[in-house]
This record gives sequence, C-alpha cells and structure tokens, in this order.
Amino acid sequence: MSRNITENEMLEDFEISLEEFDEIDDYHEFSKEYKKNKKELLKNYRKKHLTTKKYTGVKVAAAIMSFVIAAPIAVNAATGGDLFDRIWGSKGKEDIESHTYEWDEDRGGETKHFEVEMPAIDYEDTDPEKAEKLVGDNILEINEEYDLDGTKMTILSTVSDGNCMVVEYTLEREGGVKIYNLDHAGHSNEAKGNSPELDQNVSFNFGKVYIDLDKSTEEKMYCYSYAVLGSEYQVNETPTIHVQILPCTIEEYATTNDPEEFNKILDQIVEMDIPLNTKEKIEMKEYVNADGGVVKVSPISMSIDESVGLGLDFYDPYYIYYVNIKYKDGTEYLVRESNCDNKELGISHSCDVEHANYQYVCGFDNEFKIAFNRLCDVDNIESITVNETTYTLR
Repeated sequence: MSRNITENEMLEDFEISLEEFDEIDDYHEFSKEYKKNKKELLKNYRKKHLTTKKYTGVKVAAAIMSFVIAAPIAVNAATGGDLFDRIWGSKGKEDIESHTYEWDEDRGGETKHFEVEMPAIDYEDTDPEKAEKLVGDNILEINEEYDLDGTKMTILSTVSDGNCMVVEYTLEREGGVKIYNLDHAGHSNEAKGNSPELDQNVSFNFGKVYIDLDKSTEEKMYCYSYAVLGSEYQVNETPTIHVQILPCTIEEYATTNDPEEFNKILDQIVEMDIPLNTKEKIEMKEYVNADGGVVKVSPISMSIDESVGLGLDFYDPYYIYYVNIKYKDGTEYLVRESNCDNKELGISHSCDVEHANYQYVCGFDNEFKIAFNRLCDVDNIESITVNETTYTLR
C-alpha cells in the first residue's frame, strides 16, 4: 500500500459527517446513531486534526503574558546559522529510508490493522550565508508569551511568502509539557506532525508541527510549525493559531455521551487567537508551462495550479506524483515522487522508492501547496517539472 490514509478514508466507516459534530451549538436531542458513532469518530478525528472552529457563546480569554518585538537584527548573526539549519536544514535530523509503518485501531468495537508505506525523506545542510540572503530580511524576531493554562507558549519568530508560513515557538511547563509527547514525536515528525495529546486539555493546530528532538526536553519543547496558507488561514489578513482550553481532557470531551454534559463542556471552553505577525513577505517567482499553467515558488514553498497543463480534471494531491526542481548548475531538488495509478484517468507512475522531501503539503481548490524541508535557491532555477510537464521562468 503506497498511499497515506486520507481523512475521508479514515472516516469512511462512519455515517455521520464531521460537519454535524462541529456545528453543535445549542442543546438538542441526541439520536441513537449519534451516540453510537460519536465516540469513535471524535476520538479518531481529534487525535489527528483537532478542531479550530469557534462555538457560539464560548468565552474568550486574553492570555497574553507579554508582548515584545525585538529590534530588527540579522538572524544569521544572532544564531550563527543554527536557526536556518534547524528549520530548513539537517541540524537535529537524520535522513529516513522508506519503510512500512503498522498500527491497530479500534473501529466500532472491531480492531483493524493498517499498514502504510512511509516515503524516504532526505535533508540537506543549510549554507548560513545563502540562507541569510534568501530569507534573512524576512524573518521577524519575536518574543510573545502566552499562558495556555499553565504552559508558557513563546512565539519566537515567523516568516511567510503568502503561500506558506513557518512559525518557531517553544512550550514550557515545570514538571513537564503535557500538550505534546516527546515519545511520540519521532514518528509524528516523519508523518503528519505532532498534535495535542488526548490526556490533557489544551487544543490547537497550525499546519504540521515538527518538534526539535535535539534541543527539546520534557520541560521545554522547541517546535517549528509549517503551514500552507489557504482558506482556513486567510479569513484574517494576519493568520492566527486558534487555541481551545477545555475544562476537561480532550479524551473526556471526545467520549462524553451525555448531551447535557457535552453542552456544559462546550460552554466552558476558553478560546483565544494568537496573532502571527510577519515582516515583508518573501517574493514568489512564477514559472509557466506550455499551456500557461503556473507554478509559484519562493525559497520556502511552492504552489502548483493543477487546472492548466497537467491534464488533470480531478484536483487531488495524490495525482501530483512527481515534483522536481532543476538548478542551473545541474543539481536537482527532488521534492516529491510517489507511486500513482488510476487507469480511468489515464494516470500511471511507478518508482522504486517514494520520496517526500518537504515538510507539509496540502490541496486548496485547484492549488497544490508545498512547504519545503530545505531552502530553494530561486535565483538559480533552470526549470521545474511537475509530473511530465516542464515549467520555465515567466
């Protein structure tokens, strides 16, 4: 099996949609079907993708402890290049070979076994001088501290090109951070990123969260969030991390079957939006194919228009099976390669080893967006290949 399980596949065993659960506001009579499926659906869904939707009547708390924007400084001089190499390089990381990941899951009282072929991931060292030139002027050094029910969250820095945002932050708590689990971080870093643990009460999500295992301890975790910016994060001009502080654990919230108790929990949820201010956005350059289809690329991300020049009528990230950047010096950055086979659409591609040399990918409408796991030298790109289609500078 060569394709990661999607959210739709993960939920296909349940007849009630997520929207029905997320739109719960006021008290109503819960159906037998609701009671039967709610526990499994919420537990499986929230474990991977916790909700960031606001509920009517929920209280909002201002939990800002301090707000200080540092004077503009050269990031490279301040960190000795360490920041660049940790976010977009090989510092604290090791290349990962392709392998099979297996797990069991309870689906409606029945244990099901799953296997997923995990792709190979390669990292590259970052040249600090080149990194300073590519993104140094666009990184905003920040010290914003927030109290998340006893856990101190500090937003350290942000950078964005309007297509992708990278946020550096720490979580600190005396006696140990409970929001994430370091024991789970190794596999989560490799897969979809870290999500809040079910046995604690703070819920938030913003793209893929990578925990720096080289620097982190139980009491202080260093985190990098890679988010592609689409409809979810463009409601406001300034993206935010939406936080929910529950009066109980996420597990208890997800498994509560009593409607009165469930609505009581909803009424006590404290919500806050953490603003992610940025400096001037990194410029994105446009590359076009023969039919006028566009790929936008910056040092930190890429956006592919799937609707023109790729022969695709169905816009699904699965059908973007090959993305490669060729530089003028002959070197290449293989961003993505995966097996893909759909005879009805006339799409077929096979490879001996699948590669996922990026931090995060996501599809929005007809766009396929990629957050890179290394800095792309945009001034030296000769061409970009998506599937079988070549793009050159406009």
